[in-house]
Amino acid sequence: MDKRLKYLLRAVAVVIVGYIIYFIGDFMIYGHSTEREKWNEYICLFDDSVIQNVDTFLAVSDVTRNDVLTMFRYISNDSGKKGREKFNYNPKDTSYNVVFWEFKKLSHVKVNEVDIRSNQNLENLKLSGGEILNSKSEQRISINFGFEYVRMIVNVDNHSKVNKYIKGKNYKGFIGSINRMSFSNENNEHEIFIDYVPFQKQVLFLIYNSNDRFYIIIIDSDKYFDESIMRILNLK
Repeated sequence: MDKRLKYLLRAVAVVIVGYIIYFIGDFMIYGHSTEREKWNEYICLFDDSVIQNVDTFLAVSDVTRNDVLTMFRYISNDSGKKGREKFNYNPKDTSYNVVFWEFKKLSHVKVNEVDIRSNQNLENLKLSGGEILNSKSEQRISINFGFEYVRMIVNVDNHSKVNKYIKGKNYKGFIGSINRMSFSNENNEHEIFIDYVPFQKQVLFLIYNSNDRFYIIIIDSDKYFDESIMRILNLK
């Protein structure tokens, strides 16, 4: 084999191995790890009256030093079933995916300091490097490794329809049929990208700050719902 070709192949191999080591290193430092019992810290964000209809058996938290993303399933079900059987799939039940996402370094940010921008072009948005949470679900979340926010900007794409904006003492957001969203930083750099395509979903989205803890709350479902779903939340 020609010496120049050998050197070229070695150089390519070094670059590939270096990239793999770099990616693994980033993932170990910045990637989310799964904690099964961490959800106990966030169950209080549900109203006491509905906790019996929250499936904690499948609840899971994805954790880094900067954030904790906890996912629950809530089923509006008054059929009288008890225990695990109440969460068995029944097409007559309305099931909601509920995300409580705490951003630890944004505890100082008040809800009125977060911009929500609609009609944004996110058609070709791809993050440069990072991980994808819920990659096999209808709510794929791409996250840049080591993201940092001093200020967060919420972007809703131009194929989504916001039906109503919502505002309270310590929360604000919207409800509508959502295609794509992103969270960019103060430099308009997209750090987090949520993609529902091609399964456009009915979504309640809230920014919530309570006791100096900053949360993104996302509720979605395959079935239509309105802002009355907020009754399941404990927003104090």
